[in-house]
Amino acid sequence: MNKIEILKSLLTLSIPTAKLKQELNKLSWDDENTLIILKKDHLLQIIEKLEKNKITISELIEWANLLEVR
Repeated sequence: MNKIEILKSLLTLSIPTAKLKQELNKLSWDDENTLIILKKDHLLQIIEKLEKNKITISELIEWANLLEVR
C-alpha cells in the first residue's frame, strides 16, 4: 500500500485497526503537503459502522487513537 492508500484506509476504517497500525508505522511523520482531509462524512461512516455492529467500541477507540497521531 502507498501512503495515500494507507491514509484513506485510516479515514474509512476499511481494514482492521491492527493492520492499519502496522502500515502507519511504516510511514514518515512529517509531510509538507496535505495528502488527505478528514471530513464529516468520514466520521458519519464510522458512526454508522458502529451502529451496525461492523466495528466494536474497542475498534472505534483504536481508530480514534490512530487518527489522532496522524
